[in-house]
Order: sequence, then structure tokens, then C-alpha cells
Amino acid sequence: WFGVHVIPTFDPPWLSTSMSDFWGHRWNITTSHLLRAAVHEPVSEGCFVHSPTRKALKSRSSPTLGILATFFVSGATHEMI
Repeated sequence: WFGVHVIPTFDPPWLSTSMSDFWGHRWNITTSHLLRAAVHEPVSEGCFVHSPTRKALKSRSSPTLGILATFFVSGATHEMI
């Protein structure tokens, strides 16, 4: 509408073929995009660490830290709402 692209919030969850499809691709798309961009990617890439140790943090554990931080922020948000 009016040249504005709006991301849909849900992608018919009732058409899911599995729990993975439901939870990962159809349910609350806006929240998952927001958490990925604001929490998971910066933590996984080590953006919150100063440059001398930044390369040391970019290891195999970085994606795990990103996932844990995302779950923490999501849980804290759910408790506050």
C-alpha cells in the first residue's frame, strides 16, 4: 500500500507441515527477525567486544553465545509483558 513494504506478522501457521516449519517460519515472523538482527547476529559476530580480543571471541562458541543471548532476551521480554 502506498509504496510501503510491510513484513507479515504471521504466515498461515495452520498450513505448517512440522513443528520446525511452524515455529521457525510461520509463527511471529516479526519477533524472530527483530531478535535475529538486534541480539543474535551482534553477539555471534562479537560486536560487543573491543577489537584486541574480538578475533579471539570469533570461535565455534560464538553462535552458541548468540543463541543463549537470544533465548535470554526473549525470556526476559516474555516475563515483562
